[in-house]
Amino acid sequence: MSQQKSTPPAMPAAIANDFEQFFKSFKVNDARIYFDKIDRIVVGKPVLRIEFNHVGEWQMLREQDGKAHARLDMHILNQPEEALEELAVAFESICKEIHHDYAMEHKDGFKVEVVGLDPIWRVTKSDIGHFVCLQGKVHSMGVVHQIKRKNQFKCPSCNQLYYGFGKLPPICKKCDERCFDHDDPSNIEDVRFMELMLFDETSKKNILGEDAIVRIELRGDLAHENFEFGDLLKVTGIVKIGKAIRLQLMKDVETYFTYVRVNAIERVVEKAFNYELTEADRQECRKWAEENKVREELCRSFCPQIYGEDVIKDAILLMIIGADIDNEKIRPDTHILVIADPSTGKTDLGREAAEIAGGIYQDSITLSKVGIGAGIDEDRFGQKVVRAGIGILANGKLKVLDEIDKVEHRKILDPLYTILESGMVTLRKSIIRDFIAKGSWFCTGNPVFGVYDPYKNITENVNIPIPLLTRFDLIFVMRDVPDKEKDGLKVDNIHKKWQKQVVAPLDKQFLIKYLRCAREITNIELTPSVLTKLKAFYQDLRAVESESLIKVGTRQYEGLLRLSIANCKMHLRSKLEDEDADHAIALYNEMLKKIGVDVNTGKQDVGVLYGKPQSEVSKNKMFFDVFKQLGGGRGEHDSLAEKTLIEEMVKTQKWTDEQDARKTLDRMKREGQIYESRPGFWSKA
Repeated sequence: MSQQKSTPPAMPAAIANDFEQFFKSFKVNDARIYFDKIDRIVVGKPVLRIEFNHVGEWQMLREQDGKAHARLDMHILNQPEEALEELAVAFESICKEIHHDYAMEHKDGFKVEVVGLDPIWRVTKSDIGHFVCLQGKVHSMGVVHQIKRKNQFKCPSCNQLYYGFGKLPPICKKCDERCFDHDDPSNIEDVRFMELMLFDETSKKNILGEDAIVRIELRGDLAHENFEFGDLLKVTGIVKIGKAIRLQLMKDVETYFTYVRVNAIERVVEKAFNYELTEADRQECRKWAEENKVREELCRSFCPQIYGEDVIKDAILLMIIGADIDNEKIRPDTHILVIADPSTGKTDLGREAAEIAGGIYQDSITLSKVGIGAGIDEDRFGQKVVRAGIGILANGKLKVLDEIDKVEHRKILDPLYTILESGMVTLRKSIIRDFIAKGSWFCTGNPVFGVYDPYKNITENVNIPIPLLTRFDLIFVMRDVPDKEKDGLKVDNIHKKWQKQVVAPLDKQFLIKYLRCAREITNIELTPSVLTKLKAFYQDLRAVESESLIKVGTRQYEGLLRLSIANCKMHLRSKLEDEDADHAIALYNEMLKKIGVDVNTGKQDVGVLYGKPQSEVSKNKMFFDVFKQLGGGRGEHDSLAEKTLIEEMVKTQKWTDEQDARKTLDRMKREGQIYESRPGFWSKA
């Protein structure tokens, strides 16, 4: 809520004296905390931070004498320009008494920062000119530039200085002459604008709406503070009104806007998982893990309104727990992609994951122009700013991107390649800078045909670039297949939900607590037997027929290792066991069973995930062998007749008929491997 805004008038000198008395006499536990702070200031810049509530408490004590006094707390809220200047004067006055030389050295540099106010969640016209507190995340940042504190003018005859904010130079009162602009370095100040997206720490949610993004102005040393996108800040300052001129319909249009001139900034540390553990919590979790079937109970408690899908729920829980083992050189984050038929519950799974992990949910429709990474954008007033996407804003947290296949511009997804791989994104425009964008990703999408076609490979079912598919550790498909028994159980679950009878084995608060407890285990011992088992499975995946050009790589092996570590942590253990490797392998095999089968041969083939199943690679190789044997080459003179080429392809028995052979021919044309040099004749590109 906004602070109350009413105060009786008082003389500035009297109020400055009152503030001086406040500094000298306010006590906490019999200690004069502000006078002692001033007494200790002997080096550095003269900046004093005070709590707003302390002013009110001192006010109440002072009013016990029955006399009328100016309300200093209300004065700060309603006349902040004057109040901050009077606070600085009082601060300087005391400092002169106890540290005279220091005070003279820093003359005119004294500053008092006021903190401890309750945040407001909207800045309206009624707040203009008042002192407020905001809490929000850094949404965009401008560059540091310089402005004049005041317009400064100088008389050419007597050198008298005049100050003001008007454009027209004044007339000298002594010489009656027109003054000139005067540039004094001490009158120049560094300024930087940023935007905050207001954030409610209680609900852990961004405040929605256009007016929830507030412009703030940082001056002096504050302009050079090192902030990162997504930093949660609590700022106090004065609400000001500014003017921007923008060109619209060939005319300059004046736009007025509010902003906050910052007095003080506090960094707010967000609690991981929205929950801080105590030792009692850890003991409770360990005892529960010893007495229960951990995986089964956790899966039943996660998103209970969605019936079944235990494999996907299990994978999500492992993703939330992560594989952090205190090694900065490895990526501990697991990334999951779910392709789902309509109404199968993928969005509910994503929202639940973001809520439990303290992450961020984002649908592709409302993705900003800068998208995933960072970019140069214009703010509402036409100023160029660096703006961050969700990858940077939610650094270190789980990101849920719903319906990734619906992203309108593919370039928006480009930063996701390096983010998924290394947790970094580089902006190379007016500035060159690397941004940290760590954290797991849970992405969902829809099949291109509306429902998943089991007679087509995964790459034909989704509108997602193949190189991006390979960045995900696990890919699952949620199909809506009619099954009388399962459909009945799903409907029963819906009835329970409507009757408020969906009861999970664990309440959500304990689920969050348990996952937080599992996640904080980082001293994991990697046992030789587990590593040997994972190595053997990896080698088996690599041991495909020699004619295949597609093999799994170390990226997939590290994914298996992450899943094994996360499974170990899920059971609150610190030593890898064989069952951890077995479970990671089982999850990977479950994925291959659903989407790693080449529909052309019916065999399991990892190459399907890369857009090149073994059968297709084999056909590619045979196609070029036939092309070469028939004397085909580059240029019109070495072209082959289409009819002859098709007939020879069918004779090899790699293609079932002419129609099958023509599909390969068309694909080679699309991929730019061959081209039609003249009607009915083909040459190599």
